[in-house]
Amino acid sequence: MKNEVPEFLNIAEACLARHRGGALKDKVAMIFATDKEPAREYSYAELDELSARFAGSLKDRGIQPGARLLLRLPNTVVFPVAFFGALRAGVIPVPTSPMLTAAEVQYLITNSGAEAVVSDERLWNSIATEIPSASVKALYISGLTATPGAIDFEKELAAKAPALEIHNSKADDPAYLVYTSGTTGYPKGVLHAHRALIGRLPAAENWFHFSGDDRILHSGKFNWTYVLGTAMMDPLYHGKTVIVYEGENSAEKWLSLIKEFGCNIFIGVPTIFRQILQKTGAKG
Repeated sequence: MKNEVPEFLNIAEACLARHRGGALKDKVAMIFATDKEPAREYSYAELDELSARFAGSLKDRGIQPGARLLLRLPNTVVFPVAFFGALRAGVIPVPTSPMLTAAEVQYLITNSGAEAVVSDERLWNSIATEIPSASVKALYISGLTATPGAIDFEKELAAKAPALEIHNSKADDPAYLVYTSGTTGYPKGVLHAHRALIGRLPAAENWFHFSGDDRILHSGKFNWTYVLGTAMMDPLYHGKTVIVYEGENSAEKWLSLIKEFGCNIFIGVPTIFRQILQKTGAKG
C-alpha cells in the first residue's frame, strides 16, 4: 500500500536529520530574505545542526518530552530551528500568530500548558508587560538586548553541543499543536501526530508535482497550518529548497522574489493571485 504509516516516525528526522548524512547535506534547504538585509542560505546540514543544538538546550533546561513550547515568531530561521528542535527532543511546538494580543497569548500558554516560549524581542516586548513573568519555565528571545530573565536564543545555540539523538517517537505520538481561529468561541487546540507528515504526501505528490531542483516560495506565515505544511515540512521532506520572505510585501514584490531566486513553485491564497493579476502585467 502506498504511503503506509510506519510504527516509528519523527518529523524532524524525516525532514532534516535523514538528509544530513546523505547527498543532500550541502544542498540549500531554506533561503531567508528580508526587505532590509541580504538573503541568508542554510543547507540541510546547517539547519539540522541548529535544531540539534536547540534540542540540547531544551533537555538541559528541563523541558521534557511531551512538554509544550509556544512559538511567537516572524518568518525567520528561528522558526524552523525551534520547531524541528522541539520535535527532535520530543517536545510539542505550538505555533501562534505574531498578531495575537497579550490576552490571547496568555490564553494559549495556559490552555496548551506551555512550559517554554520562543519569540523575538520586538514581538515579545509588545506584549510582555501583560504576561505574568512566571507563566513559563524558559523564555527564549532571538535578538535579545534587554528582556529581563530571557535566554538569548542565538548565544544559547552557539554554546550548546548538538543533541544528535532523536526522540524515538511513534507515528501516533503527538508532534505539534495548532489552534483554530476561535471564530465560534475560544480557539481550540488541534493536536497533530507525527503521522500527519505521511497524510500530507498525496498533496505534495499530486498537487505540487515536485520534481528535480524545485524552488518553492510561499506568501504566508509559518504559524498557519497551510504554510507549516506546504512551505516547510512537505518540501524539506522531499529535499527541495524553500524561499522564505519577511518584510513589506506587494504584488510586485512576489514577482520580484520569484525572479530573483528562480522559484518554479509559488504558493499563496487566492487573494494573492488576484492581486498579482490585477496590479501587475503578469498573465494567468
